[in-house]
Amino acid sequence: MLAAFHEANAADSWDDIAPQRQRHGRLEVALWNPRVVAVSTIGERRWGYHQFPTISRLPGGRLLVTYNAGPDRDDTYGSPGPACVSSDDGFTWVKQAPQESLLTVSHSPVSAVGGGEFLCVPMSPALDIRTKKVPLPPVAGTMNVYGELQLYRLGECGPMAQEFMANIPAVRWNPDKKRWVRETVRWETDGALARIRKSEFVLARPYIDNRIVRVGGRLLYPDYHLNSLLPGGAVPKNYACWCMKSDDNGRSWHRHGLIAYDHTRKLMMGEPCLVQTSRNDLACIIRCSDQLQRPMLITNSNDGGKSWEPPRRLFDFGVMPQAILLEKGVTVVSFGRPGVQLLFSPDGSARKWTQPLSIIAGDRDHIDAHSCGYTSLLPLDGHSFLLAYSDFHHDAGDGRTAKAILVRKISVKRVP
Repeated sequence: MLAAFHEANAADSWDDIAPQRQRHGRLEVALWNPRVVAVSTIGERRWGYHQFPTISRLPGGRLLVTYNAGPDRDDTYGSPGPACVSSDDGFTWVKQAPQESLLTVSHSPVSAVGGGEFLCVPMSPALDIRTKKVPLPPVAGTMNVYGELQLYRLGECGPMAQEFMANIPAVRWNPDKKRWVRETVRWETDGALARIRKSEFVLARPYIDNRIVRVGGRLLYPDYHLNSLLPGGAVPKNYACWCMKSDDNGRSWHRHGLIAYDHTRKLMMGEPCLVQTSRNDLACIIRCSDQLQRPMLITNSNDGGKSWEPPRRLFDFGVMPQAILLEKGVTVVSFGRPGVQLLFSPDGSARKWTQPLSIIAGDRDHIDAHSCGYTSLLPLDGHSFLLAYSDFHHDAGDGRTAKAILVRKISVKRVP
């Protein structure tokens, strides 16, 4: 494993820095020193603050990084937050919010969706069921994910909740008008279950928090935010992952296939990410850790996301996995907690993987001590990509530390 350096060199571009190179299985990996996007106040230790970075490419080529600046709670999420942009492929960053404020909501990537359009379906403020006097039917089921969650059949929750969950605010780049246009995305809610955390009393909408995959003229996205009845009509006892499809460039989304659900009811299937492999099938990597550390799983589909293989173990742990297929045929997965880790599939099949490469090693006895573990990936070219992540022990000078959002360039090449 390779220890990471967290200071940025005084240079003009990535080309002015000599990367660290190492052999990693069948790959040569080059790692450039990370660049600082943003730094918190000295001694910031509150959970949720200066965490959860997302990196996206905007129309025109500039890069955007957003991150969270508040508590990690459903009842505080959904408002515009801090944003930084880069005009040199992530080497230098300035604090600057795009003209469209919805693009700066944390956990909400911008995706190129075809025809020159870009789409962001951001997290939006949750519906307060008490102040809005939302009528709730009898509880249909419960879950225990960092506290008790109660499930209600959405069709019995009244028109306010039904409209709230089915009509999602979004923003789309119109290439003809060369501007962002707000719109409403339609989300399928047949058989949907409203999920309310017992301690927060709010109803959170579905949104798109991971990469959209385009297969032909269809868009695919793996969702776990909106719970639904299982095939056969049963109420799930834990999170399930669904493959959503859109045949109108993201203007409406419909359930396409059940990716994964643990019928033993023990495992949470959450925070899925989708990637098209070098074999032109699909792979989905899934977080299962909740109150306990549990293995990260992976499953594949060879029919465009309609049906999926039984999930299998990918690694010992992993939150919010991210995955990309580079043009030269290597699949990359980033994940963390503890630390920040990378896995590579040298042939791009997402079936054979290297051992992890640690960007921040972390501590398995203190899994949230060094980084939030949430990462974000962005391809640069056929061999290289950017990794955005948080470092809770960034050297802020004079021996003092702060939280930092960092971006690091990494390249991978197959070697004999």
